[in-house]
Amino acid sequence: FENHMEKMAAEGWNVERIKQSDSFRMVFHKTQPRKYRYVVDLHALPAKDYKQTYEAFGWELVGKMASLYVWRKEYTSERPEAFTDAASREKRSGNILLVFKCLIALMVAAIVVIAVCYGILVQPKSLGDWEDGLISIAILAVLTVALSVFMRKIYKKRDQ
Repeated sequence: FENHMEKMAAEGWNVERIKQSDSFRMVFHKTQPRKYRYVVDLHALPAKDYKQTYEAFGWELVGKMASLYVWRKEYTSERPEAFTDAASREKRSGNILLVFKCLIALMVAAIVVIAVCYGILVQPKSLGDWEDGLISIAILAVLTVALSVFMRKIYKKRDQ
């Protein structure tokens, strides 16, 4: 995500402000090409001085999506480092993986609950009677697979 936003900025496409709804659809505006370093930082409960620390070192808070803070800093020569060493990047990735694991577990549980409840309450007699239940199960299954794929990609790059 960071690399994608940096590439877009270099091509002259930037976000003005990130909002919660940008989790689904982010709007880029045409500007002059810029060299920005973006940092996406997961912090559900940040420390009191979290924002002040980034801002004191010249980082601009672009916005927040749930617990993800998006920071950027313009530069001309060397790409600036964020406040992330190998251990903190590993911890951040571990936190994201934990959220994904919980979501996947909840979706698998929902699939089981739907199947059991549908079978007990509706007592379908034919495959056609399962139609609504199967649609719900299929949607949850697709979302579960998608999250699993994202989780695997994050796991492979957890130290970056």
